[in-house]
Amino acid sequence: MVVSDLTENELSKKTGLSRDVILQEYLKPYEMVGKLTIVEITREMIKQAESYSRRYRLHASDVLHALIAKREECILVTRDEELRTKGRKIGVRTGLPEELV
Repeated sequence: MVVSDLTENELSKKTGLSRDVILQEYLKPYEMVGKLTIVEITREMIKQAESYSRRYRLHASDVLHALIAKREECILVTRDEELRTKGRKIGVRTGLPEELV
């Protein structure tokens, strides 16, 4: 599983839980089996996401997730049809959660 520090922040805001709790309660099992990568968002990634955001008319945070998936050579898992479609145009493999089960 690949997540960004942005994802940690989003989960923290939506759940009201601290980043530490998110890590310990939800992400720790993946870390314990060597299946967790946390990517820190850089200014360069933000600039690239802003450019792609304008080009593909997607929210910059969605583009960030797509670019991370592309860089890490993993599948972007989302139910967002628009993001799956445009993600493929960016060169990202995409899929629905139920397709991975």
